[in-house]
Amino acid sequence: MTHDQKPGEDGRRELAGGRIGNYRLLRRLGRGGFSTVYLARHLILQSRPPVALKRLLTPLDSPRARSLFLEEARLLEELRHPHILPLIDAGIDDEGFPYLVTLYAAGGSLRDRLRRASGRPLPLEEALAIVAQVGKALQYAHERGVVHRDLKPENVLFTDHGEALLADFGIAVLLGSRSLERASVSGTPAYMAPEQFRGQVSRQSDQYALACLMYELCTGHRVFEDQDALVLMYRHTQEEPRPPRVYNAHLPPPVEAAILRGLAKERSARYPDVLSFVRALHAFRPFGGPSPDLGATALMAGADEEAPLSPEDGPAADLEDDTGYDAPLWDAAPEEATLWRAGSHQDQGRTPLEPAAHYEELPPQTATVESGEGETLATRSLGTDWEWATPLSAGAAPAERALEADPSGLGEARYDHAPAAGEHWTPLAPGYGPARSRVAPGKGILEQQSGPALVSSPAAADGPSIIELPRPSRAASATRSRRLAPGTTQGRRSPYAGSQPAPGVATASLAASAPLQAAPPHARAGAAPGPRSKARLPRLASRALARPGLTALALLLAAALLLALTPLTLGLLSPSATVTIVPASHALQRTYTLSARVGAQADPARLLVPARLLSTPPQAQSRSVTASGHASTPGTRAQGVLTFYNGKLVSQTVPANTVIQDDQGIQFVTETNAVIPPGNPPQLGSVSVKAHAVLPGHAGNIPANDINTTCCSADKTIFVKNLVGFTGGQDPQSYTFVQQSDIDGAAEALQPALIQSARTAFAGLKTSSEESVGDPQCSPQVTSDHRAGDRASSVTVTVTVSCSGLVYDRNSVITLVTALLNAEIARSYGSGYSLAHPPIAAQISARAVSQTTAILTVRAGGTWSYRFSAARLNALKQLIAGREADSARAILRRQPGIADVILSLGLGQRSLPTDPARITIKTPA
Repeated sequence: MTHDQKPGEDGRRELAGGRIGNYRLLRRLGRGGFSTVYLARHLILQSRPPVALKRLLTPLDSPRARSLFLEEARLLEELRHPHILPLIDAGIDDEGFPYLVTLYAAGGSLRDRLRRASGRPLPLEEALAIVAQVGKALQYAHERGVVHRDLKPENVLFTDHGEALLADFGIAVLLGSRSLERASVSGTPAYMAPEQFRGQVSRQSDQYALACLMYELCTGHRVFEDQDALVLMYRHTQEEPRPPRVYNAHLPPPVEAAILRGLAKERSARYPDVLSFVRALHAFRPFGGPSPDLGATALMAGADEEAPLSPEDGPAADLEDDTGYDAPLWDAAPEEATLWRAGSHQDQGRTPLEPAAHYEELPPQTATVESGEGETLATRSLGTDWEWATPLSAGAAPAERALEADPSGLGEARYDHAPAAGEHWTPLAPGYGPARSRVAPGKGILEQQSGPALVSSPAAADGPSIIELPRPSRAASATRSRRLAPGTTQGRRSPYAGSQPAPGVATASLAASAPLQAAPPHARAGAAPGPRSKARLPRLASRALARPGLTALALLLAAALLLALTPLTLGLLSPSATVTIVPASHALQRTYTLSARVGAQADPARLLVPARLLSTPPQAQSRSVTASGHASTPGTRAQGVLTFYNGKLVSQTVPANTVIQDDQGIQFVTETNAVIPPGNPPQLGSVSVKAHAVLPGHAGNIPANDINTTCCSADKTIFVKNLVGFTGGQDPQSYTFVQQSDIDGAAEALQPALIQSARTAFAGLKTSSEESVGDPQCSPQVTSDHRAGDRASSVTVTVTVSCSGLVYDRNSVITLVTALLNAEIARSYGSGYSLAHPPIAAQISARAVSQTTAILTVRAGGTWSYRFSAARLNALKQLIAGREADSARAILRRQPGIADVILSLGLGQRSLPTDPARITIKTPA
């Protein structure tokens, strides 16, 4: 721990000299995505050398998580190999964060060696030695069911003597343990196998990472160079790596071939185990001498090193991940444990019972387990052929439970004869009574167990097996009736007894049910009516006739009684029942990361969907605008020649810049000295010099001989003329020119409509089910007939726009994720479930990673309900026909796919009709 560490960096406030457990922190060695590593020393045992203490950044916030960590720490402590960094201590600190303590490897890491190589490959012999030592350590761990999952140069350390040590088993997971079910996708993306991005972890994943390591050692480059985790996921799962000899031409071809096989996308295409991969690397030894000792350890001795990778046999037989581990990228969820019932002596499919609240592996002995719902499960010895017993009804009274266990009410079941050897008793459906069922030689006889036994009926073709309770045995009822002494009464009668009473029971029953009313004294058996009775008859008749109101009332009461008894009579004569089943339903939501690629086919195994690259034809529009630039040209002076004449016999000179003026007052100036030679009568001396107008402008353009005068001398002996007219004089002028803003303004005015039109055209290229990966890329091109700065009064600007972009098929995405969700539902709850309404809802976000590839993040979910086929409903009718309401309800609630049951019986009915045709089963549409 150093002073520069900020409080709370790794979940706690730690200062220099802080402590974790029994260790004092000296300084921080490094920090990663999963842990922080410190150099530490034991507080009590000061003579021990410093150690490396790794504090994991995930708190253990439940007893289950803490127990799981301690179990795996004990496993890691047992990994003792010359090339595995030993674990010497482990614990959980005061804040609930786990930590691991290992020896401190002072020789640095493989990443340090690669960094010192500066992108150059390591010597081949050194690379082979490192991979051989790491490979033997991995093979040793794999033989004990441990997968490393995060093999990278940072996790390969060295001793002072240069021996490699495989470190960081902190996120290692036991193959087949329940921790693997809860493990999210972890590891370093640059070294992760394709299946590891999908949440599948196996020994082949470590082999792929070791091949990535060998690739980097031999080339100085990673297999795929990128910093984006999603891009790395796509490249590891979809792209083939460049051959190592592209970077290192001196690499032997056999070594390259071994590396590329270890980097195969499919696990079945790689080597059967790490040992075979290391041996293939050493098959070509350019340095002479024997190859390193790569013999198998005791657990793997004699294994075929080139055995095919098949799910059935070979070294990879146990490498196949459980289907429950097929979790999506970034989102792996634990599955709920389920109690299963296997057929006793028949090869029947597993029938799921109600999910248990927790899972505990039972020892091979008879025990009674309390389920998560308060039900008592009667279990039996779990041998090779085992089954879970039936849960008793949660709310049943003790007497009702006794009836369930023994419907006859006589306690232990009795039979007319004992079963012969090799036979066991199995209640038949839908008949009654015991039946003999042959057991295959070598099979045991089912032992007795508390609670009603379960019998599996043959499963329908479209659904799981039906769990049936035993029917009451008529033979048992008859036996019970025969064993009752004649004339005795039965205190409690079984609800399953026949309709005819046993001898001696009818009299008692009738006597008990007779009205407790004394007979009148005169009413004797067989006596005729007396005279008084005869006298009363006419009197009663006359009274009845005299009171018609009483007669009508009696008739009305009789009719009402008849109407009230009619449903009861009809129900007893024609019984019927209506059963309303509430199907079980389960909601599921997952997030998947898919790849969309141009030209690909939908592939759920590789999470791949097709994509298309669309481009619209160019659309162009033009617009002319007035040039906005204004400027003016300066005026120019008129240029010409003046001729001077000398009237003296001596030479005369007119100096430069002498101003000469014409008759209109326009002035001109000489540019050079005019030396006039003397005259020779009758000829005058003459000379011509350049001159220009004093002021610029058109006025200086004078015609020839406009100037004809004397000048420049007091005696007027010098004459000057312009024999040729002056030209080139021009007044100042204003003009317009094209500015860049003129072109840009015209283009900006055209672009919005053009881009919108091009996007509309792009949308027209898509099908109704296709979605764009972001907005299409629309690139406008601008041209004009004049460039900026040209003198022009106007400019015409033309804008051309074309849009292109990636699209993916939304239906393909939904179909793929629906298939993934359906598969997970089937794995978790069994077959027979289908997606309920509303249909699956998916939120898709897309990001392009290249011109032909995009990454799709899909969040999808829905509700799945159990669907009952007609055949399954008929089977359920036969299962409950003739049963009492409570028994039928209990049976149906045990069936897969049924959440609740509502029974509706006719008036006076206590049992369902024996005829299944009179039972109506309704399920919600």
